[in-house]
Amino acid sequence: MSQHSVSEEHVEKPDISQPVQPCVRQLIQQIKQLHSGLRDCDPVQYSSTLSQALKSVPMSHSRTLRGHCAAVYACAWSSDSQRLASVGMDNNLIVWNPLKNSKLQVLPIQQPYTMSVRFAPDSSILAYGGLDCSVYLSNSTTPLYSHQGYVSCVNFLSSNKLVSTSADKTALVFDTQKNVLEPVFAKHFKDVMNVDVLNQNEFATASCDGFVRIFDLRSQQQVQIFSTLHADANCVKFFFGFFFVLFLVVFFLFFFFVFCLGFFVFCVVWFVGCLFVVGCVLGCFLCGLCLVCVVGFVWFVVCCFVFCFLVGVWCFGFNKINNIKQTSQLNQSSTAYLLKQLFNQIPPEQVISWCVHEREQGTAI
Repeated sequence: MSQHSVSEEHVEKPDISQPVQPCVRQLIQQIKQLHSGLRDCDPVQYSSTLSQALKSVPMSHSRTLRGHCAAVYACAWSSDSQRLASVGMDNNLIVWNPLKNSKLQVLPIQQPYTMSVRFAPDSSILAYGGLDCSVYLSNSTTPLYSHQGYVSCVNFLSSNKLVSTSADKTALVFDTQKNVLEPVFAKHFKDVMNVDVLNQNEFATASCDGFVRIFDLRSQQQVQIFSTLHADANCVKFFFGFFFVLFLVVFFLFFFFVFCLGFFVFCVVWFVGCLFVVGCVLGCFLCGLCLVCVVGFVWFVVCCFVFCFLVGVWCFGFNKINNIKQTSQLNQSSTAYLLKQLFNQIPPEQVISWCVHEREQGTAI
Protein backbone atom coordinates (compact mmCIF):
# COMPACT_ATOMS: atom_id res chain seq x y z
CA MET A 1 0.00 0.00 0.00
CA SER A 2 1.17 3.54 -0.67
CA GLN A 3 1.69 5.85 2.28
CA HIS A 4 -0.37 8.65 0.74
CA SER A 5 -3.43 9.50 2.73
CA VAL A 6 -6.80 10.17 1.22
CA SER A 7 -8.43 13.33 2.52
CA GLU A 8 -12.11 14.03 2.54
CA GLU A 9 -11.77 16.86 0.07
CA HIS A 10 -10.89 14.35 -2.67
CA VAL A 11 -14.28 12.66 -2.31
CA GLU A 12 -17.13 14.53 -3.88
CA LYS A 13 -20.32 14.45 -1.90
CA PRO A 14 -23.15 12.98 -3.98
CA ASP A 15 -26.32 14.88 -4.52
CA ILE A 16 -28.94 13.32 -2.24
CA SER A 17 -31.69 14.55 -4.50
CA GLN A 18 -30.59 12.02 -7.11
CA PRO A 19 -31.83 8.38 -6.99
CA VAL A 20 -29.94 5.99 -4.71
CA GLN A 21 -28.61 3.66 -7.45
CA PRO A 22 -26.79 6.37 -9.46
CA CYS A 23 -25.33 7.70 -6.20
CA VAL A 24 -23.88 4.29 -5.36
CA ARG A 25 -22.43 3.93 -8.83
CA GLN A 26 -20.88 7.38 -8.58
CA LEU A 27 -19.24 6.52 -5.27
CA ILE A 28 -17.90 3.23 -6.68
CA GLN A 29 -16.43 5.08 -9.65
CA GLN A 30 -14.75 7.63 -7.36
CA ILE A 31 -13.30 4.86 -5.21
CA LYS A 32 -11.87 3.15 -8.29
CA GLN A 33 -10.27 6.41 -9.40
CA LEU A 34 -8.72 6.93 -5.96
CA HIS A 35 -7.33 3.38 -5.96
CA SER A 36 -5.88 3.91 -9.42
CA GLY A 37 -4.23 7.14 -8.26
CA LEU A 38 -2.58 5.39 -5.32
CA ARG A 39 -0.94 2.76 -7.51
CA ASP A 40 2.76 3.03 -8.22
CA CYS A 41 2.19 1.72 -11.77
CA ASP A 42 -0.33 -0.30 -13.70
CA PRO A 43 0.32 -3.87 -14.99
CA VAL A 44 1.21 -2.65 -18.49
CA GLN A 45 3.89 -0.28 -17.14
CA TYR A 46 5.23 -2.98 -14.84
CA SER A 47 5.46 -5.55 -17.63
CA SER A 48 7.34 -3.09 -19.83
CA THR A 49 10.25 -3.19 -17.38
CA LEU A 50 10.59 -6.95 -17.69
CA SER A 51 12.27 -8.98 -20.40
CA GLN A 52 11.64 -8.41 -24.08
CA ALA A 53 9.58 -11.62 -24.24
CA LEU A 54 6.78 -10.05 -22.21
CA LYS A 55 6.56 -7.06 -24.54
CA SER A 56 5.26 -9.29 -27.30
CA VAL A 57 2.38 -10.44 -25.08
CA PRO A 58 -0.60 -8.11 -25.55
CA MET A 59 -2.13 -7.29 -22.18
CA SER A 60 -5.73 -6.20 -22.40
CA HIS A 61 -8.81 -6.43 -20.23
CA SER A 62 -11.09 -9.24 -21.38
CA ARG A 63 -13.99 -9.38 -18.95
CA THR A 64 -14.89 -8.89 -15.30
CA LEU A 65 -16.43 -11.66 -13.20
CA ARG A 66 -18.64 -10.24 -10.48
CA GLY A 67 -19.85 -12.35 -7.58
CA HIS A 68 -17.72 -11.88 -4.47
CA CYS A 69 -18.70 -9.40 -1.80
CA ALA A 70 -15.20 -9.02 -0.34
CA ALA A 71 -11.55 -9.31 -1.28
CA VAL A 72 -10.54 -12.22 -3.52
CA TYR A 73 -7.40 -13.99 -2.29
CA ALA A 74 -6.84 -16.83 -4.75
CA CYS A 75 -7.90 -18.14 -8.16
CA ALA A 76 -7.19 -21.36 -10.04
CA TRP A 77 -7.89 -22.66 -13.55
CA SER A 78 -9.08 -26.18 -14.30
CA SER A 79 -6.88 -28.44 -16.42
CA ASP A 80 -9.10 -27.96 -19.49
CA SER A 81 -9.17 -24.14 -19.00
CA GLN A 82 -12.97 -24.18 -19.10
CA ARG A 83 -13.55 -23.37 -15.41
CA LEU A 84 -12.14 -20.91 -12.92
CA ALA A 85 -12.32 -21.16 -9.12
CA SER A 86 -11.99 -18.18 -6.78
CA VAL A 87 -12.09 -17.75 -2.99
CA GLY A 88 -12.36 -14.60 -0.92
CA MET A 89 -13.15 -13.07 2.44
CA ASP A 90 -16.89 -13.47 1.86
CA ASN A 91 -16.62 -17.18 2.83
CA ASN A 92 -17.58 -18.31 -0.66
CA LEU A 93 -15.84 -20.53 -3.17
CA ILE A 94 -17.17 -19.79 -6.64
CA VAL A 95 -16.65 -21.89 -9.75
CA TRP A 96 -17.00 -19.82 -12.91
CA ASN A 97 -17.48 -20.35 -16.60
CA PRO A 98 -15.31 -17.45 -17.82
CA LEU A 99 -16.33 -17.80 -21.45
CA LYS A 100 -20.00 -17.28 -20.63
CA ASN A 101 -19.34 -14.97 -17.66
CA SER A 102 -21.55 -17.10 -15.41
CA LYS A 103 -21.34 -18.92 -12.08
CA LEU A 104 -21.42 -22.72 -12.19
CA GLN A 105 -21.32 -23.34 -8.45
CA VAL A 106 -21.14 -21.39 -5.20
CA LEU A 107 -19.82 -23.28 -2.16
CA PRO A 108 -19.96 -21.69 1.30
CA ILE A 109 -16.78 -22.30 3.29
CA GLN A 110 -16.12 -21.98 7.01
CA GLN A 111 -12.87 -20.01 7.08
CA PRO A 112 -12.92 -16.36 5.96
CA TYR A 113 -9.24 -16.16 5.01
CA THR A 114 -8.67 -18.78 2.34
CA MET A 115 -5.26 -18.13 0.77
CA SER A 116 -5.04 -20.89 -1.84
CA VAL A 117 -7.30 -23.02 -4.01
CA ARG A 118 -6.49 -25.62 -6.66
CA PHE A 119 -8.32 -27.99 -9.03
CA ALA A 120 -7.51 -31.70 -9.11
CA PRO A 121 -5.90 -32.95 -12.36
CA ASP A 122 -9.22 -34.40 -13.51
CA SER A 123 -11.04 -31.19 -12.41
CA SER A 124 -13.46 -33.25 -10.33
CA ILE A 125 -12.66 -31.69 -6.95
CA LEU A 126 -11.12 -28.61 -5.35
CA ALA A 127 -8.66 -28.28 -2.47
CA TYR A 128 -8.23 -25.08 -0.45
CA GLY A 129 -6.62 -23.84 2.74
CA GLY A 130 -5.86 -20.66 4.68
CA LEU A 131 -5.33 -19.04 8.03
CA ASP A 132 -7.15 -21.72 10.04
CA CYS A 133 -4.15 -24.04 9.39
CA SER A 134 -6.30 -26.74 7.73
CA VAL A 135 -6.71 -28.16 4.24
CA TYR A 136 -10.20 -28.87 2.90
CA LEU A 137 -11.75 -30.58 -0.09
CA SER A 138 -14.78 -29.10 -1.81
CA ASN A 139 -16.85 -32.26 -1.28
CA SER A 140 -16.55 -32.12 2.52
CA THR A 141 -16.88 -29.53 5.28
CA THR A 142 -14.52 -31.32 7.69
CA PRO A 143 -10.77 -30.63 7.51
CA LEU A 144 -8.72 -33.18 5.60
CA TYR A 145 -5.60 -32.57 7.70
CA SER A 146 -3.96 -29.67 9.53
CA HIS A 147 -0.64 -27.83 9.83
CA GLN A 148 0.83 -26.07 12.84
CA GLY A 149 0.76 -22.78 10.94
CA TYR A 150 -1.36 -21.11 8.29
CA VAL A 151 -1.67 -22.87 4.93
CA SER A 152 -0.02 -20.75 2.24
CA CYS A 153 -0.46 -22.95 -0.84
CA VAL A 154 -2.05 -26.23 -1.96
CA ASN A 155 -1.42 -28.27 -5.10
CA PHE A 156 -2.15 -31.73 -6.50
CA LEU A 157 0.64 -34.18 -7.35
CA SER A 158 -1.91 -36.59 -8.82
CA SER A 159 -5.60 -37.33 -8.52
CA ASN A 160 -5.07 -38.96 -5.11
CA LYS A 161 -2.07 -37.04 -3.71
CA LEU A 162 -2.15 -33.50 -2.38
CA VAL A 163 0.78 -31.32 -1.27
CA SER A 164 0.47 -28.21 0.89
CA THR A 165 2.91 -25.64 2.30
CA SER A 166 2.61 -23.82 5.58
CA ALA A 167 4.12 -21.31 7.97
CA ASP A 168 5.26 -24.25 10.10
CA LYS A 169 8.29 -24.52 7.71
CA THR A 170 7.11 -27.79 6.15
CA ALA A 171 5.38 -29.15 3.09
CA LEU A 172 3.03 -32.07 3.71
CA VAL A 173 1.92 -34.72 1.22
CA PHE A 174 -1.46 -36.34 1.85
CA ASP A 175 -2.78 -39.49 0.15
CA THR A 176 -6.53 -38.98 -0.28
CA GLN A 177 -7.05 -42.59 -1.34
CA LYS A 178 -5.38 -44.12 1.73
CA ASN A 179 -6.31 -41.12 3.93
CA VAL A 180 -2.80 -40.92 5.41
CA LEU A 181 0.01 -38.36 5.52
CA GLU A 182 3.33 -39.16 3.89
CA PRO A 183 6.50 -38.90 6.02
CA VAL A 184 7.53 -35.27 6.49
CA PHE A 185 10.81 -34.60 4.68
CA ALA A 186 10.23 -31.23 2.97
CA LYS A 187 11.50 -28.68 5.51
CA HIS A 188 12.75 -25.10 5.37
CA PHE A 189 14.18 -22.65 7.90
CA LYS A 190 11.28 -20.19 7.58
CA ASP A 191 7.72 -20.02 6.30
CA VAL A 192 7.11 -22.02 3.12
CA MET A 193 5.13 -19.75 0.82
CA ASN A 194 4.54 -21.63 -2.43
CA VAL A 195 4.73 -25.05 -4.10
CA ASP A 196 4.73 -26.13 -7.74
CA VAL A 197 4.47 -29.66 -9.15
CA LEU A 198 6.70 -31.05 -11.89
CA ASN A 199 5.13 -34.53 -12.04
CA GLN A 200 3.44 -36.97 -9.69
CA ASN A 201 6.70 -37.57 -7.79
CA GLU A 202 8.59 -34.24 -7.82
CA PHE A 203 7.67 -30.81 -6.53
CA ALA A 204 9.44 -27.53 -5.69
CA THR A 205 8.89 -25.28 -2.67
CA ALA A 206 9.76 -21.62 -2.12
CA SER A 207 10.39 -20.21 1.35
CA CYS A 208 11.10 -16.98 3.16
CA ASP A 209 14.56 -18.36 3.96
CA GLY A 210 15.59 -17.48 0.40
CA PHE A 211 15.84 -21.05 -0.88
CA VAL A 212 13.93 -23.01 -3.48
CA ARG A 213 14.10 -26.76 -2.89
CA ILE A 214 13.10 -29.67 -5.12
CA PHE A 215 11.92 -32.88 -3.45
CA ASP A 216 11.33 -36.39 -4.77
CA LEU A 217 8.69 -38.66 -3.23
CA ARG A 218 10.42 -41.82 -4.46
CA SER A 219 13.61 -41.19 -2.50
CA GLN A 220 11.82 -39.08 0.16
CA GLN A 221 14.59 -36.51 0.22
CA GLN A 222 15.69 -33.21 -1.24
CA VAL A 223 17.28 -33.64 -4.68
CA GLN A 224 18.21 -30.03 -5.52
CA ILE A 225 18.41 -26.60 -3.90
CA PHE A 226 18.58 -23.06 -5.33
CA SER A 227 19.37 -19.78 -3.63
CA THR A 228 17.36 -16.69 -4.60
CA LEU A 229 18.77 -13.22 -5.18
CA HIS A 230 16.61 -11.68 -2.46
CA ALA A 231 15.82 -12.57 1.11
CA ASP A 232 12.43 -14.11 0.45
CA ALA A 233 11.17 -16.57 -2.17
CA ASN A 234 7.43 -16.04 -2.33
CA CYS A 235 6.63 -17.98 -5.50
CA VAL A 236 8.09 -20.82 -7.56
CA LYS A 237 7.14 -22.12 -11.00
CA PHE A 238 8.58 -24.74 -13.31
CA PHE A 239 9.39 -23.36 -16.73
CA PHE A 240 8.66 -25.77 -19.58
CA GLY A 241 9.51 -23.44 -22.47
CA PHE A 242 12.73 -24.80 -23.99
CA PHE A 243 12.15 -28.39 -22.95
CA PHE A 244 8.55 -28.25 -24.12
CA VAL A 245 9.60 -26.96 -27.55
CA LEU A 246 12.36 -29.57 -27.69
CA PHE A 247 9.84 -32.23 -26.73
CA LEU A 248 7.47 -31.05 -29.46
CA VAL A 249 10.25 -31.13 -32.06
CA VAL A 250 11.41 -34.60 -31.01
CA PHE A 251 7.83 -35.83 -30.88
CA PHE A 252 7.11 -34.42 -34.35
CA LEU A 253 10.25 -35.99 -35.82
CA PHE A 254 9.48 -39.29 -34.15
CA PHE A 255 5.88 -39.20 -35.34
CA PHE A 256 7.00 -38.30 -38.87
CA PHE A 257 9.55 -41.13 -38.88
CA VAL A 258 7.00 -43.62 -37.55
CA PHE A 259 4.45 -42.43 -40.10
CA CYS A 260 6.90 -42.76 -43.01
CA LEU A 261 8.08 -46.14 -41.77
CA GLY A 262 4.51 -47.31 -41.33
CA PHE A 263 3.54 -46.07 -44.79
CA PHE A 264 6.55 -47.83 -46.34
CA VAL A 265 5.75 -51.07 -44.50
CA PHE A 266 2.12 -50.76 -45.58
CA CYS A 267 3.14 -50.34 -49.23
CA VAL A 268 5.51 -53.32 -49.05
CA VAL A 269 2.90 -55.48 -47.35
CA TRP A 270 0.27 -54.39 -49.86
CA PHE A 271 2.57 -55.20 -52.81
CA VAL A 272 3.60 -58.56 -51.34
CA GLY A 273 -0.03 -59.27 -50.56
CA CYS A 274 -1.04 -58.58 -54.14
CA LEU A 275 1.74 -60.83 -55.38
CA PHE A 276 0.68 -63.45 -52.89
CA VAL A 277 -2.95 -63.27 -53.99
CA VAL A 278 -1.97 -63.49 -57.65
CA GLY A 279 0.41 -66.32 -56.83
CA CYS A 280 -2.28 -68.13 -54.86
CA VAL A 281 -4.79 -67.82 -57.69
CA LEU A 282 -2.24 -68.91 -60.30
CA GLY A 283 -1.01 -71.71 -58.06
CA CYS A 284 -4.53 -72.96 -57.45
CA PHE A 285 -5.18 -72.90 -61.18
CA LEU A 286 -1.98 -74.82 -61.92
CA CYS A 287 -2.66 -77.27 -59.10
CA GLY A 288 -6.16 -77.83 -60.42
CA LEU A 289 -4.82 -78.33 -63.91
CA CYS A 290 -2.20 -80.78 -62.67
CA LEU A 291 -4.81 -82.61 -60.62
CA VAL A 292 -7.07 -82.91 -63.65
CA CYS A 293 -4.15 -84.20 -65.72
CA VAL A 294 -3.18 -86.74 -63.08
CA VAL A 295 -6.75 -87.93 -62.63
CA GLY A 296 -7.18 -88.15 -66.41
CA PHE A 297 -3.95 -90.11 -66.78
CA VAL A 298 -4.93 -92.49 -63.98
CA TRP A 299 -8.35 -92.93 -65.54
CA PHE A 300 -6.77 -93.61 -68.91
CA VAL A 301 -4.42 -96.21 -67.39
CA VAL A 302 -7.29 -97.89 -65.56
CA CYS A 303 -9.40 -97.95 -68.69
CA CYS A 304 -6.50 -99.40 -70.68
CA PHE A 305 -5.90 -102.00 -68.03
CA VAL A 306 -9.57 -102.95 -67.90
CA PHE A 307 -9.72 -103.08 -71.68
CA CYS A 308 -6.63 -105.24 -71.87
CA PHE A 309 -7.97 -107.44 -69.12
CA LEU A 310 -11.28 -107.89 -70.88
CA VAL A 311 -9.54 -108.55 -74.18
CA GLY A 312 -7.23 -111.04 -72.50
CA VAL A 313 -10.12 -112.75 -70.78
CA TRP A 314 -12.02 -112.90 -74.05
CA CYS A 315 -9.03 -114.28 -75.94
CA PHE A 316 -8.24 -116.81 -73.23
CA GLY A 317 -11.83 -117.98 -73.07
CA PHE A 318 -12.11 -118.29 -76.85
CA ASN A 319 -8.92 -120.39 -77.04
CA LYS A 320 -10.09 -122.54 -74.15
CA ILE A 321 -13.40 -123.24 -75.88
CA ASN A 322 -11.58 -124.10 -79.09
CA ASN A 323 -9.25 -126.41 -77.20
CA ILE A 324 -12.22 -128.11 -75.54
CA LYS A 325 -13.92 -128.55 -78.88
CA GLN A 326 -10.76 -129.87 -80.47
CA THR A 327 -10.17 -132.21 -77.53
CA SER A 328 -13.75 -133.45 -77.74
CA GLN A 329 -13.44 -134.01 -81.43
CA LEU A 330 -10.11 -135.70 -80.88
CA ASN A 331 -11.57 -137.88 -78.19
CA GLN A 332 -14.54 -138.78 -80.34
CA SER A 333 -12.31 -139.59 -83.27
CA SER A 334 -9.94 -141.56 -81.04
CA THR A 335 -12.84 -143.58 -79.53
CA ALA A 336 -14.23 -144.36 -82.95
CA TYR A 337 -10.79 -145.31 -84.14
CA LEU A 338 -10.25 -147.64 -81.17
CA LEU A 339 -13.69 -149.21 -81.59
CA LYS A 340 -12.99 -149.69 -85.21
CA GLN A 341 -9.68 -151.38 -84.48
CA LEU A 342 -11.37 -153.40 -81.77
CA PHE A 343 -14.12 -154.61 -84.06
CA ASN A 344 -11.57 -155.47 -86.65
CA GLN A 345 -9.45 -157.65 -84.33
CA ILE A 346 -12.06 -159.15 -81.94
CA PRO A 347 -14.84 -161.38 -83.06
CA PRO A 348 -18.27 -159.75 -83.01
CA GLU A 349 -19.69 -162.25 -80.52
CA GLN A 350 -17.13 -161.28 -77.88
CA VAL A 351 -17.75 -157.60 -78.46
CA ILE A 352 -21.48 -157.96 -78.04
CA SER A 353 -21.13 -160.02 -74.90
CA TRP A 354 -18.69 -157.50 -73.46
CA CYS A 355 -21.08 -154.60 -74.21
CA VAL A 356 -23.96 -156.48 -72.57
CA HIS A 357 -21.82 -157.18 -69.55
CA GLU A 358 -20.78 -153.54 -69.23
CA ARG A 359 -24.37 -152.37 -69.58
CA GLU A 360 -25.46 -154.70 -66.83
CA GLN A 361 -22.70 -153.28 -64.64
CA GLY A 362 -23.99 -149.74 -65.37
CA THR A 363 -20.87 -148.56 -67.17
CA ALA A 364 -21.42 -145.99 -69.92
CA ILE A 365 -19.89 -146.96 -73.23
